[in-house]
Amino acid sequence: MINGLSHKQFKRRVLFAFAGWLILICGSLYFFTSSNWQQALEQGRNIGRSSIDKDHTARLWNASHGGIYVQTTKVTPPNPHLSHVVQRDLTTTTGLKLTMVNPAYMLRQLHEIEQRSFAGNGHITSLKPLRPENQPDVWESLQLKKFASGSKETSELIEMKNGQLFMRVMRPFITEPSCLKCHRQQGYNVGDIRGGISVSVPMAKIISATRQKSVFQSIYHLILLMLGILVLYLYYSLGKKHLDEISENRQTQNLDKKMIQGVFDNTESGIAVYSASADGEQFFFQAMNSAGVRNCNVDRSSIIGKEVREIFPDIVKIGLFAVFQRVWQTGQPQSHPVSNYNDDRVSLWVENKVFNLPSGEIVAIFDDL
Repeated sequence: MINGLSHKQFKRRVLFAFAGWLILICGSLYFFTSSNWQQALEQGRNIGRSSIDKDHTARLWNASHGGIYVQTTKVTPPNPHLSHVVQRDLTTTTGLKLTMVNPAYMLRQLHEIEQRSFAGNGHITSLKPLRPENQPDVWESLQLKKFASGSKETSELIEMKNGQLFMRVMRPFITEPSCLKCHRQQGYNVGDIRGGISVSVPMAKIISATRQKSVFQSIYHLILLMLGILVLYLYYSLGKKHLDEISENRQTQNLDKKMIQGVFDNTESGIAVYSASADGEQFFFQAMNSAGVRNCNVDRSSIIGKEVREIFPDIVKIGLFAVFQRVWQTGQPQSHPVSNYNDDRVSLWVENKVFNLPSGEIVAIFDDL
């Protein structure tokens, strides 16, 4: 509803609505883009976790067999760091040479295969590695120290390899009884944190898909914003037109009132306006022009709101009150013949013309003859 509002108030309302709509759209877009980014990060973490879970399962399988034996080849030569292990190397009855592959050796070879077919890579590491290649990098060293404080998993988005973004996920290795076969001489006990396994997940494709999704959402929100602006513009245009019409009507009404008031105050005939009670048995003064006040010798302010018979007691006697009632009941104007009205205040010969207004008031026009 805009009735009763000024142009300034209406304009302020539209501006507030625009600001609210803009804040809502921007807030929604921020929420969705932030959510997209968090989903992308979580997707990278989940890929890393799945890879670690797979490696952990393979390591448990190998450890449950106390290591496995494979044919000795250039790709899988005897592990020099397992030279202390009894029966590290075996020869079958047919002369086939075998070497033992422990969980760490197996995972390292699996990671090397992954690096050739998958941009990401896994890495087993420790602060006390048997193999120099298992030395931790700076990030892994920090995570291994966190594991010593009780952390169960860490992850972080960092730049690696020519500025490309990778999600790095790392979990600790807990020493189990099967681990002591190869690592007892390092001083580990069951339950100790022996090291960790980290996975670096390339994020380029994930981030690209996320950005594309965010672009589509931005376009969608832009469309919503423009639709909202269009609706507000139409609302403002129609509302302004409506307020202009109201303002113009008020100006016309004020002009009409001034014109009517001018005629009312300056006519030589007396004019009195009465309101009727619900049953039409009483008529109360609403207004009287200057000529009427002068002819009837009354004070205008003292008669407003008073019942006509209280001011002019003989109005019933001369028959004018009955004319008021008939006009009120029928809506038909009537003239009251010339009558001599006398009371303690005034004596005059008058002729009354009585009619009613559309709003229900009774009007009497009279002249002092």
